Amino acid sequence: MDTSNVTFIGSRFSNNTYDGLNTDTTLDMVLEDVIGEQNGYNGICFQAGSDGI
Repeated sequence: MDTSNVTFIGSRFSNNTYDGLNTDTTLDMVLEDVIGEQNGYNGICFQAGSDGI
């Protein structure tokens, strides 16, 4: 997976809410969980750049 265009935008709380920096949909939240876990992060929210992932 190419993560060169993935940008950190905020930490995710354990109750699946965000710190106010992210207003993504549920699907995006799930994808972010998967991406974060694959990259060795726990509960960190990422957002894909304009070209996606």
